[in-house]
Amino acid sequence: MEREELLEKLRKKDPAESYAAQVYEENILLTDLLDILETEKTAAKYMAEKIVRYISEDRPQLLYPCFDRLFALLDSDNAFIRLGVILSVPNLLELDSQTERKWENCAGRYLRLLDTDDIAVFGNVVQSVPRILKAYPEAADTVLPRLLETDSHNFYRKQELSPECRNVAVGHVIDCFSVLLCLPGYQEKMIAFAERNRDNERKQVRGKIARFLKYAKGREKA
Repeated sequence: MEREELLEKLRKKDPAESYAAQVYEENILLTDLLDILETEKTAAKYMAEKIVRYISEDRPQLLYPCFDRLFALLDSDNAFIRLGVILSVPNLLELDSQTERKWENCAGRYLRLLDTDDIAVFGNVVQSVPRILKAYPEAADTVLPRLLETDSHNFYRKQELSPECRNVAVGHVIDCFSVLLCLPGYQEKMIAFAERNRDNERKQVRGKIARFLKYAKGREKA
């Protein structure tokens, strides 16, 4: 399919799964979608990103041969592309851990994103942590200590220090800990993190913490 024809298709903004079906039927090539992510200036690139992310979830084995190209898009000059790729890369790691283990050479680049002062970037990385640790459980000793310090992490919004973004970040971490609570060696530290943040200024986050602590204490009694 010619590039302009593909761009016209993407501009229709059909559901990502309908485009993915065309990829599966080889009517659209994944490499063409990645070309668009890398070079296209129009809004069609956002639809391409959604399709690639959908495929990373639905059929990661199709996208895995493009792992290096996808990972390189973490350095895209477009923030929305970067945010999408942060979510897509971890979807490939279970397969990667069983095959080429490329993650071992690029994990540092990805996990440094936890040091960001951008709440959107931080949130997407934290959302991806359970998938990372499922594939590479040995990464826990790198990731978990950073998450446990989130309540002292500085975030900025419009170039100003934002306590509100920090509150949101704590909520993201609690969501993550709710999935990882059974992780050996960290249960007490996760619970302590929740305990010291139970008076968080955001009502929604306080609710998450209360539910997490109830769940954690229920596990202790079981």
